[in-house]
Amino acid sequence: MKRADDFPFCCGINIRDLHDDFVLDIGHDKTMDWKRRKINTTILENETGYVKKVWGSYNTVCLAYPNYYRTGMANLGFQTVYKILNDQPSFLCERVFLPASGNDARIVSGAAGIFSLENQKSIAEFDILAFSLSFENDYPNILKMLDLAGIPPRAKDRLENYPLMIGGGIAATLNPEPLADFFDLFILGEAEEVLPQFCRYFEEARRLGHDRRKLLSGLQKEINNIYVPGLYEVRYSADSKIQSISQRDKDLPEKIKIKHVKDINAFCTQEVISAPQMEMEDMFLVEVNRGCARSCRFCAASFVYRPVRFRGFAEIAASIDYGLKRKKKIGLVGTAVSEHPDLMRNCEYISAQGAQAGLGS
Repeated sequence: MKRADDFPFCCGINIRDLHDDFVLDIGHDKTMDWKRRKINTTILENETGYVKKVWGSYNTVCLAYPNYYRTGMANLGFQTVYKILNDQPSFLCERVFLPASGNDARIVSGAAGIFSLENQKSIAEFDILAFSLSFENDYPNILKMLDLAGIPPRAKDRLENYPLMIGGGIAATLNPEPLADFFDLFILGEAEEVLPQFCRYFEEARRLGHDRRKLLSGLQKEINNIYVPGLYEVRYSADSKIQSISQRDKDLPEKIKIKHVKDINAFCTQEVISAPQMEMEDMFLVEVNRGCARSCRFCAASFVYRPVRFRGFAEIAASIDYGLKRKKKIGLVGTAVSEHPDLMRNCEYISAQGAQAGLGS
């Protein structure tokens, strides 16, 4: 079996060495904690649309983006997952990002700790730590964030008192194996339909007192686009190509599927939280399609998000109306925006209200 130790290179990064590179022997400083918390408070004061629930009454999820706040907050997938999880009555979801650069080097290095934005909790205090993975180059930041919180990076070393660690997003869906040693499970594909199902199962398993092994085994059997690396044996050839993938237990599914939402009109995918510090801060972001019929061989999104699906004009118009209450420019985003059959109609609708349209590529 090969995982991080035997199949180390991903996008030019030696996964084997990542943990050692990011161990920080910097101690704990309450003054730095206060400064970090003050930064988070300032961020929230400038946001519109975030959710802050009372800590202590919910199953808790920390949604992590392994890059800076500006980048993560411009990711519609990240924002959508945040909304879905907070829409679950018994769940609380908060956010955390890689500490950003600034004048205080100790805050940047993480000496101040790493806390969620909403309730200022250490990410180690959550029941679930879920990473949204868009780019392979962000992988080292995952391990850095774990080190800052004192969470063992490898799944086999984490006891029951540590958060259940989940990975999702296009990078994980393309190939979860480079990170298989570090995550308890991956959710492959689109999240809108599977996340409520996952939450229901997780809540029931906790009520029944299931330990982590039983929880993971049950999730793998119940939800067909969940992948629990510890339940499968992956064998590689001498040139690091996958030879075989087999279940450790014959009751487990032999194949794992990637989830695709059939009707994207059933879900509202738009900017949830607006903030002046995010990329494309002047635009309210609205998803208009998924997938692409061109199938260019260099384009991962074209294949991962198949088949091509276009959101209807009425649904887009409703998002535009909502967005224009916040901003005067609407960003239409998707994998094939220029091929949307109602593109001109959408742009004219925006223009008729005295606003501007921005098109994603």
